[in-house]
Amino acid sequence: MTAPGPRITCKPGVEMRSTHPVTLRALSDLAELWAEVLPQHPFVVTSLTDGTHVPDSRHYLGLAFDVRVHGVPQAHLELILRQFRTAHPGWWAVVEAWGSLGEHLHAEWRPAN
Repeated sequence: MTAPGPRITCKPGVEMRSTHPVTLRALSDLAELWAEVLPQHPFVVTSLTDGTHVPDSRHYLGLAFDVRVHGVPQAHLELILRQFRTAHPGWWAVVEAWGSLGEHLHAEWRPAN
């Protein structure tokens, strides 16, 4: 028997403590998109509420996450981002540090007021 849904792996040290349910839902939805577009590429969460971020980071509120994108073809990543943004209008998602060893997809909850 296999587990339902896509496989989500976390980098060692990733903390889920105080992660908001809206973040967990978005993370799960993104992992499903990822599995459809990139079934051969692992979905690895590199940060949730852990790590060092700018002082007003949404990570500290449990409203942001980072996903490893190293080695993901740009066209596939753009497709995933486009589909995620369309399905989740309250979320802001971008690739940060593109082309460097630290490149990652960063997503954060920014609902309209």
